[in-house]
Amino acid sequence: MPLLHPFETSFGVTTLRRILLIEAQLDGVSGWAECVAGETPFYSPETIETAWSILKNFIWPILKESSFDSANDVWGLMERVRGHNMAKAGIEAAIWDAEAKQKGIPLRNFPPASPSALSPVLKHWSKLSARNSPRDTSASKSKSSPAGMPSPSVCCAKNSRASG
Repeated sequence: MPLLHPFETSFGVTTLRRILLIEAQLDGVSGWAECVAGETPFYSPETIETAWSILKNFIWPILKESSFDSANDVWGLMERVRGHNMAKAGIEAAIWDAEAKQKGIPLRNFPPASPSALSPVLKHWSKLSARNSPRDTSASKSKSSPAGMPSPSVCCAKNSRASG
């Protein structure tokens, strides 16, 4: 995917980027997220390829055999898989997106749980979100939430490098 603006780090300048998009389907509602792993292991040991392998061969089998009531429960289900936090955060974020859509709450106002109940990744995200956007809880008061969420159906799709 061509980037709108070059991304520069001490490792170089990137203008094109392969991305790993993750779709989580919960009761027919799709949630989407990006796994932020890079193409090479120079910034982090996790890459798009390792994240894809971990999602497909380990995390997805765990989640498809599990039942959970909220996206809050997902991180704990993945604890058996050591490391690979970018892959875990990607699938968790897609499930949060699907749950927020089910409840009719904008993702920026989600998760409604206390920060102590959140995964390590979402604790950080929650702090950033609270600083960067006002919380509007009026939508959550007017919508009823489902009794529970079944096992997710997850589809992971890798984008290939954009040409020309």
